[in-house]
Amino acid sequence: MKLNMDQTSVFITLVIILGCHRVQSVITGGATCDDTMSFYADGVLYTNQNDNDWRQQSPVSIPDDTRVVAIKCLNIRGIGGIKMALGDGTKTDVTWKCSAAFEDNWNKVGFNDAAWANAIVPPYNTVKTQPESLNGKADWIWTSGYEEEQDTTVYCRKVIKNPCALRRRKYFAYPFDDTKFYQCDNMVAKLRDCAPSTVWQQSRRTCVHVSEPDSGCINRRITADPDDCTKFYHCAKGERIGDPMSCAPGTVFNKNKNRCDFPRNVPGCP
Repeated sequence: MKLNMDQTSVFITLVIILGCHRVQSVITGGATCDDTMSFYADGVLYTNQNDNDWRQQSPVSIPDDTRVVAIKCLNIRGIGGIKMALGDGTKTDVTWKCSAAFEDNWNKVGFNDAAWANAIVPPYNTVKTQPESLNGKADWIWTSGYEEEQDTTVYCRKVIKNPCALRRRKYFAYPFDDTKFYQCDNMVAKLRDCAPSTVWQQSRRTCVHVSEPDSGCINRRITADPDDCTKFYHCAKGERIGDPMSCAPGTVFNKNKNRCDFPRNVPGCP
């Protein structure tokens, strides 16, 4: 079947719209910690609701393209622990990296955790069987200071998808800051800074000088509508083009992920 010019334009428009409104698949599971938990996926806080009760899990639902899961746990009294299991097989074990010291961007893609120690599976792992829903599915983990009054707040993370392996390129954009970029070195994504007064331009794989105000389109195919969080613009050559388009019903535009998302993941957007 041959399409005339008008039909071809309609077809291309529908492909673009449907592609932008693709339903995001999710990874589900459960997590808890003794005592107060904050659960992150690629730096975004997804849940911190386990009612300070390590005996029950918090349901977890995160995008299927998540690359880093991270959990902060505050231990109020007694011994501490973190436990998590996801439907894709990701679980807490000794391959996680943990630290008792806070560092900026510790829960994001590209953070260098090489200096962090591997998680410890404390001896109480075999007897601390609750929550029942996670029993046998994952290990309780902590830092080496798992005894009472030692390392009362810990930060643990796990890279579940390597961006260098996924993208198969040497350099690529850092989604949270246009003045930075990733450089892959032996399959490790290392965060680098552009020179002062420059920003990363993915099409040229280099940092370039900014000659005019940022439209939000640098290194992006779509960008948020600054006046309406339920809409977004298409980009071309670093500029917004056409009229704003609406996210699918019930979703809003997530600036951090540069796509339409559930409202609960976009604070401040009704």
